[in-house]
Amino acid sequence: MQKILITFSKVFLFSSLILFNFGNKSNARTLPVCEADSSDPPVLKDKECVATPQSYKLKVYEMGLCVDDPLKGTTEKTGGYANTDNKIYLASCTATFKSENGFEVDFMKGTTDLVGQNIRPPSNTYHHAYIKIENYVGVKGKYTLDGTEYCSKDVASYSNATKGSPTCISKYFVVDLFDFRGGPICTDSYESATYLSFDSGITKSLIIDTSGNGAATCDTTKNRRVLGTFKPKSSIKITPETKGLEVTFSVIDKGLLVNGNSSDPKISSFSSGSLIPAFKPF
Repeated sequence: MQKILITFSKVFLFSSLILFNFGNKSNARTLPVCEADSSDPPVLKDKECVATPQSYKLKVYEMGLCVDDPLKGTTEKTGGYANTDNKIYLASCTATFKSENGFEVDFMKGTTDLVGQNIRPPSNTYHHAYIKIENYVGVKGKYTLDGTEYCSKDVASYSNATKGSPTCISKYFVVDLFDFRGGPICTDSYESATYLSFDSGITKSLIIDTSGNGAATCDTTKNRRVLGTFKPKSSIKITPETKGLEVTFSVIDKGLLVNGNSSDPKISSFSSGSLIPAFKPF
């Protein structure tokens, strides 16, 4: 698949770059990429799989770099979830971008300037990075099976896919975002934090409130944020000569969650997929 590069300039005052790279590099979920069943082409090979969205919107409030782990009280647990003290530790962190009201980014749109307060971080070696986003994600997508398109509807539900005859027009819908695994997972056994290790490093996430406190709940009637933290395998070194930082999120074959059926309709619903980060100073 051809690599698509989307860039946002002026993240830092020193003309840095935030680069969303849609190359198929790594996977934070164990879900397979969607494909048709070779013995039954109108049916998905895997009933839950990931694909590429047409639109993937997030509202970003803050980004930054940290010397120490801002979620040091959140540790690995089986199943992708995490043990957590529901606290954040930003004493060693410096913000590189802030927006009081949040700045909405569509990862599939192309070049966009982040509008907000842009801050150059001090020269240092940073072992972690973070991002604060609204706990909602906007998605639009479609998937084709055996010449028939299935398109997203403008609602988030267990049946938000429509079958074309053979084509259809996909609609934008909004889903709750609780972590970077992808998709709404607010259940009776809800856990407020996740921990994922993949080939480019470690991702953690924690639900927080607007004051930055850990919120051990997934009550979406209240105003929430998601704090995502990243520990890349190679630390981020900022020197006086550093001109910027490329922050890479991979969404190709990851950003759209697809749920299939054995009976009609062969695709029943769509949801949001996961985010995969990487960092490179220049």
